[in-house]
Amino acid sequence: MSRSSICGAAPPRLTWIKAGPVRPPMMALERTRGCKFMPNSSRRRRVVILGAAGRDFHNFNTVYRDDLSVEVVAFTAAQIPGISGRRYPPELSGRGYPNGIPIVAEVGLEALISERSVDEVVFAYSDVRHDEVMHLASRSLAGGPGFALLGPERTMLRAAVPVIAVSAVRTGCGKSQVPRYLAKRLRGRGLRVVVIRHPMPYGDLAAARVQRFAARRDLDAAACTIEEREEYEPHLAAGNVVFAGVDYGEIVARAQGEADLILWDGGNNDFPFLRPDLHIVLVDALRPGHETSYHPGEAVLRMADIVLVAKADAAPAGVARIAESVRAANARARLVRGGSPVTLDDAAAVRGKRVIAVEDGPTVTHGGMPHGAAWAAAREAGAASIVNPRPWAAPDIAPIYARYPQHRAGPAGDGLFEPPNCGAGRNPQRGRCRFHRRRHARRSGRADDAQQADHPCALRVRGTRATGSVGGHRGVSRPPEEADMKVVIALGGNALLKRGEPMEAEVQRRNVTAAAEAIARIARRHSVVVTHGNGPQVRLLALQAESYALVQPYPLDMLGAQSEGLIGYLIEQELMRCLPQRAVVTLLTQVVVKSDDLAFKHPAKPIGPVYSEKDARQVAAARGWMMAQDGSSWRRVAPSPEPLRIVELAAIRMLVDAGAVVVCAGGGGIPVVLMPDGAVRGVEAVIDKDLSAALLAQQLGATALLLLTDVDAVYLKWGTNRPEPIREAVPGQLHQHVFAAGSMGPKVEAACRFVENGGQMAGIGRLEDAERILEGTAGTAVRQVSAAKT
Repeated sequence: MSRSSICGAAPPRLTWIKAGPVRPPMMALERTRGCKFMPNSSRRRRVVILGAAGRDFHNFNTVYRDDLSVEVVAFTAAQIPGISGRRYPPELSGRGYPNGIPIVAEVGLEALISERSVDEVVFAYSDVRHDEVMHLASRSLAGGPGFALLGPERTMLRAAVPVIAVSAVRTGCGKSQVPRYLAKRLRGRGLRVVVIRHPMPYGDLAAARVQRFAARRDLDAAACTIEEREEYEPHLAAGNVVFAGVDYGEIVARAQGEADLILWDGGNNDFPFLRPDLHIVLVDALRPGHETSYHPGEAVLRMADIVLVAKADAAPAGVARIAESVRAANARARLVRGGSPVTLDDAAAVRGKRVIAVEDGPTVTHGGMPHGAAWAAAREAGAASIVNPRPWAAPDIAPIYARYPQHRAGPAGDGLFEPPNCGAGRNPQRGRCRFHRRRHARRSGRADDAQQADHPCALRVRGTRATGSVGGHRGVSRPPEEADMKVVIALGGNALLKRGEPMEAEVQRRNVTAAAEAIARIARRHSVVVTHGNGPQVRLLALQAESYALVQPYPLDMLGAQSEGLIGYLIEQELMRCLPQRAVVTLLTQVVVKSDDLAFKHPAKPIGPVYSEKDARQVAAARGWMMAQDGSSWRRVAPSPEPLRIVELAAIRMLVDAGAVVVCAGGGGIPVVLMPDGAVRGVEAVIDKDLSAALLAQQLGATALLLLTDVDAVYLKWGTNRPEPIREAVPGQLHQHVFAAGSMGPKVEAACRFVENGGQMAGIGRLEDAERILEGTAGTAVRQVSAAKT
């Protein structure tokens, strides 16, 4: 064979492989990097991939799918029941596999090697002890094939945007909270963040090729399983867009188109599918020694840039051991300690009761933990006992308890009930563990006073929830269990006073009642923050001050604070009536502006009462105000500087995370400037309420911003005989038009800013249409990309 016959490379080395006494020797060619060719016998090299419906598919897609010198004869299935007996579909397997690839049980590995004359076995799943990996290697080698592990160099994809990866050395380390925390911080810096989740393809593989989840309805449409929802729902509630699926080459290409940065949310203890620019790895203080005894967790640890010791508050004795182990394995990594407090939404409901603890399956099965967050929270809350469900275990669940004997069982007979890695019950396509959940609910339901402390996926059952977080907080109010999004609602002036109405207290209260009912309909499903206008109220306060000549009129920042408290009080009372189970909080909000903002030199925002030209000149001379003509009258004009930062942002976040409905940033917030000593001081100015709402929504990481007014949509040709409503637009389209500066202009600008800085959707329309605007069936929707293209 000539040198030029193989891609210009050196002649291949020939290797004889003896694969058992019944198999004749065969000649195989060793591949040269970058070259694809067929052996002389034109027989494709046969490979089996040992997997668990995740890493195995990714390895195939990235390494083998387009290599016609290789034939992957089967995937094997472990860890995830309900996967074997299916096929990796031809839509995903490519032109070399017109019938797809079978997925068979790992228990039949030896027979598969013999029957299909397998040349190589590739190990491709995670969270397995090192010795177990080598036992599988021995089973493979004994039959003749080689045994391989594919590394990051061959399997990691490159994204066009920066990537931060979050991984762990074991399942159950408490990893999930970290990417959510990072996403919130990064969005607060104005970045568009997209989460890509490690695969969980338990349903229709072809349909799950590329999955994008932005709201709970997307999970419903994809028929996501309980275990998938456990991972995705908290991201969606926090306002994150999540990509997942099967073909990560296509997933990355799609995700990077709408992101400034990608967050990789890893699964089990696998290393990332994307090459990270920053790699954060969690180790578990409750399981010292595990960081170097499981595959591929030890490799992940050695790859880390930052190592986070989770649950350091729960096991301080284990921290020192782990720190020493981490330094020995990866001296260059920065070591950080994190607390993982476990709290209950309603601890009083558990105290003194018999409790069924519903844990995260992977944590207490192959994760090796004797219990999870629910067991610990129930004990800490003073549960009388934890019900031992073993006597009532359904026939398909009972063997799992026998297989994983590490579960706690105390002297009172208390034990553990969990939805383990039990596949999809009877129907893999319709929801993992749903069948088992119903069976166990019936069988253990005889414990009449039993409460349920469930895993972080909010099961639709009676009880209370246990959650864990890294440095987290929980407990002011119970947020909606089916919360899809975080929504900022900006009420226009008509929420309190409609055009032509007198500025009387009862009129305003009546209008707020209607507004509160519209807000409550959204707040029952979503996390909600409310902002509002204050123009008429500030005008009234200014008129009242004018009538009392013994003191100088109060400055605008104080009038803004007064109106924020007044209006917040009305909204809070009415929301408490509509949402009796939710905490509602009004927060006076200061907003930082620049002291040298050009608006201070060129005030242009009309405020306060109207004057004749003569009176305007007298008032201007007496008080140093700037006056400007407003129609046929004259009014004071004030600076309207650009909002830069919400001073109380951390408090707002804490309240929202705790489930409260927060009323804040009224009238755009109280304008303040930073002093040299770091303090803030109010200034004579007013901030545009819509721009402040956009800033607040951006810094909170909200999913949607609703700008509600008394017009049903944004219109082109407004004021003509044929106005044209805009039902959907991207910012670039809106920037091509000019809208009235005193009405629709600020709303359009606010909507564009929010979307351009990472928000998913901004809606503009009437208050009474608020729910439909959020759904996209009313008003004007401003999005990053037109919905017709997604």
